[in-house]
Amino acid sequence: MSSSSSSSSSSSSSCTRNQTALTLQCNYLCAEGRPCVAYAAGDEAACSSSSSTFGTCTADGYCTYECFANGPEDFAANGAIDFSTYTFLIPFGSDVEPSEQELSWSSDQEAAANAALAAVANWTTQHPSKSNDALQHIEPLDFMASTTGVVLAGGSSVFGVRGKVARVQLPQELFTADTQLQAVTLANLALEQILATSLPSGLINLTISNCLMTSYPDDLKTMDALENLDLSKNYYGYFPSDLDLPKLQTLNLSANSLGSFEGSLPSLVTL
Repeated sequence: MSSSSSSSSSSSSSCTRNQTALTLQCNYLCAEGRPCVAYAAGDEAACSSSSSTFGTCTADGYCTYECFANGPEDFAANGAIDFSTYTFLIPFGSDVEPSEQELSWSSDQEAAANAALAAVANWTTQHPSKSNDALQHIEPLDFMASTTGVVLAGGSSVFGVRGKVARVQLPQELFTADTQLQAVTLANLALEQILATSLPSGLINLTISNCLMTSYPDDLKTMDALENLDLSKNYYGYFPSDLDLPKLQTLNLSANSLGSFEGSLPSLVTL
């Protein structure tokens, strides 16, 4: 491989990628089963200039990639590649437009939100992350069979303040290939809606918390194995009365805008 300056020059002129994204299309430069951030042509500098944790910049002569370790105890370099839960964080950026909800906050509300977020543990000391200033797209992810849980969260932990989100665009078929997944957490992301066929039907635990959601994911209709569903801190005004989740035991709809609950869930223990 040529020097970093020449490979950077080469990549900026030859890379055909048109969006910077968290992806598994890493051109075999990163450890198996671990997504990288692949940089669009012209965005290469953000690999080193935009904050991240557990990331290492590399290039293939065309595009620039940032490979990530899963945390301080990731032994992929020694050939130990399996892991059960993948966690990736997207800390809030300074150059990204806040949500409409956050823009409407008073100075007191903003101060309270910042204080609440500052009081919780910073997960980026234990998990990979990339600033929202650089990362705003996620492409379909396909993990190893040993990976049964995925956490994608805006900010520095899964804890969130309603309305404070990272701006990220998810694809259709985000986890469709991951039929082995049992638990998915999406938190503090400006999703508003989740496209059909994004989530696998075999999930047991699903959290979509503080994602500006107003409509329910179509994929819920096929989740016959789902036992725990957390939809807290969104903007739901109703719960679909025709949604049949036969094994659902716990449902968290706290901090939404529901006036009443009319769902019929035969196994529900905790609401």
